[in-house]
Amino acid sequence: MPVLILGLVVFLGVHSIRIVAPEWRERRRAAMGDGPWGGAYSLVSLVGFALLVWGFGMARAETG
Repeated sequence: MPVLILGLVVFLGVHSIRIVAPEWRERRRAAMGDGPWGGAYSLVSLVGFALLVWGFGMARAETG
């Protein structure tokens, strides 16, 4: 279950940046450039999603 929760936090956290910290997001995007920013955003999102899938599988196996 902890892996599932971590996946949720990472995945939803990265997708909430636009809502929670729009100025920070724009500064980072300007500093990194659109390509690298998109790559980093995608990589973190993918890691969060992978943790979600893995954690769901683990939680499902634990419950029966």
